[in-house]
Amino acid sequence: YGRKDGTVSVDGALISPSEIYKAILTDNELVSAINTFKISVKSEYDNYIRLYIFLEIRKDNPITESLIKKCNDVILNSLLNSNECFKSSYGKNPEIHKPIINIVPFNTGIFAEKNSTVKHVYTK
Repeated sequence: YGRKDGTVSVDGALISPSEIYKAILTDNELVSAINTFKISVKSEYDNYIRLYIFLEIRKDNPITESLIKKCNDVILNSLLNSNECFKSSYGKNPEIHKPIINIVPFNTGIFAEKNSTVKHVYTK
């Protein structure tokens, strides 16, 4: 579902890491809180492809409810404003096309192994 450059396809909408990067850069709180991110897709029920965005929090930063909400709001709104294909798919079925955003503590989960083959995108 992905390409060598990290771009993924969700219902025909190509979503590149640069779109997520730009979304994070639009908000100073997110720039201060997010260390890096990865995007992926997963086939879910009825073969819908779902966008997953994993955000690694900077070392010693807390994961708060307000940060979770802000990440969801900023990234979704940015995708809707910058990607016409994503906006069209989301408009038809928002529940299926809303990205799943997971915030992960520093150097844990999928970010624990820094030597992985997936490129990290650092926000600062």
